[in-house]
Amino acid sequence: RGDVVRSSYAPSVESQDGYSNAPTTRPRRQPGFVDNVARQISPPERTDSYYGNRPQHARVAMADQNGAPHPANAQPQMDSVMHGGEELPPGAQPMHMGNGDMGSPEGEWSDSDGPPSGSCSSCGSCSSCGSCGSCGCRPLCSLFCCGCWDEWLQDFSAFGGVQGFKGPVDQGLNGDFGFHEGINWGSPLWDAMGIGAQIGVNVEQSDLSRTNASDLHRNQYFFTAGLFHRPDCAWGWQGGLVFDYLNDSFVDDFTISQIRGDLGYVFNCHEVGFWFTKGVHDTKFTTIATTDTEITTSTTTYKPIDLYAIYYGHRFCNGGEGRIWGGFTGGTGGLVGADFSIPISDKLSIDSGFNYAIPHTVGSNQVPPESWNISISLVWHPGCRAREAYCSPYRPLFNVADNGSFMVDRQLRSTSVPVSTD
Repeated sequence: RGDVVRSSYAPSVESQDGYSNAPTTRPRRQPGFVDNVARQISPPERTDSYYGNRPQHARVAMADQNGAPHPANAQPQMDSVMHGGEELPPGAQPMHMGNGDMGSPEGEWSDSDGPPSGSCSSCGSCSSCGSCGSCGCRPLCSLFCCGCWDEWLQDFSAFGGVQGFKGPVDQGLNGDFGFHEGINWGSPLWDAMGIGAQIGVNVEQSDLSRTNASDLHRNQYFFTAGLFHRPDCAWGWQGGLVFDYLNDSFVDDFTISQIRGDLGYVFNCHEVGFWFTKGVHDTKFTTIATTDTEITTSTTTYKPIDLYAIYYGHRFCNGGEGRIWGGFTGGTGGLVGADFSIPISDKLSIDSGFNYAIPHTVGSNQVPPESWNISISLVWHPGCRAREAYCSPYRPLFNVADNGSFMVDRQLRSTSVPVSTD
C-alpha cells in the first residue's frame, strides 16, 4: 500500500448525449510459453526497458499522458513526484491527506486503473474485478476470490448441465437424455504474435434407464485441444484449429476423432465467419455369421459427420453473446443451429445451444440419418470473467466438443457368399 500514488486524472466528463466518456482499459496480457523462451535467450539489457511484459501498474508509471511508453531508465520530468520508489505519470497532482501522507481517498492503484488507451473500446463493461470482494484468499473462500485466479487461470471455466441428442448410432430406436460436466481453459502461448492455446474435457452420461436399443448406460468422453487467435480490442480477424477426440461406450465401444476450424471477422460487436469439422479417424467392427447355405460378413463403421456452416454472431452490452448458423453436412444434408452465453453474475453464466443436421432424401424403408443435439449448462468462471469474458484475447475460441459439434454416423455393410458344397 502506498507504492504508487493514485493518479489525479480528470474524472469522466459527460458528453452532450448524456453518456459518460469513461476510459476503457486494454486487455490484461501475460507472456506465454514461447514469450518466456524468447525472453530467456534475448539480451538481458532489453528487459530493463521492455514495456509489453511488465505489470500494468508498472506500464502506467512508464507512460506519459498520451499513453506512449518511455524507458524505465529515462530521467524523471520536473513535475513528477516520487513515492515508494515509483514515478507518478507526468502532470499528476498528489493529494495530501490529513496525516501528511500523500494518497487518494479511493486507495491505491489497481491493475485496471491508469490513463485511457483511447483505442480499445468494447460493447460492454470491461471494469476490474473489484465487485467480487476481498476475502484474503482463505481456505474455501479462495475458490471465490478474484486475486487467486488473476493470471494463468483467468480464462478457466468449469461447467455442468443437461443435454438431449439423437443420431444414427441410436439406429432409430432410441433418444438420449443425460447430464454432462467438464472444464475448458485458454492461455497465451505466444503473446507477441497473439496466439493462444486451449484444452478442455467434457464427460456425458446418458440413457440412465433401460432403452430399446440397449440395457447399458451410455458414457461419452470428449477431449478438445488446439490453437487460436483473437484480435485485440475485439476488432479484426480471428480463427483457430482444434483436435476433437471422442470415446463412446454404448451398443459398441468405439473411438473416433476430427479436426474443427473457425475463421471469422469481428467488428463493432458483430461477427461473421465460417466453421467446419472434418473427420480424421474412424472405427470399424467386423462380424461373420455362418449358416448352412451362406457366410455373411457385416462391417459396422463409426465415423464423424463432416459439418460446414456460415455464422453470424453478436456481442451484447451486458457481456452476453450469441451466434446463429446455417450450412450443410458431408452427406449433402442441411445444417442449422445456434448457441449463446448469458452472464448472471461475475462468476456464473448460462450457456446453451442446439444443432440439427437435416437428413437428405432416403428410401421409405431406410431410417433417416437424423442428428440433433440441445444442451444447457451452468458455467463457473473462477476468475470473475463471466461479464467480461470477451475483454480477454485468450479466452477459448472453441467450446469443448459435444454431440452438437461432434456428430457421429453409423454405416452398416453386409456381404454374403454361398457355402461351397465341395
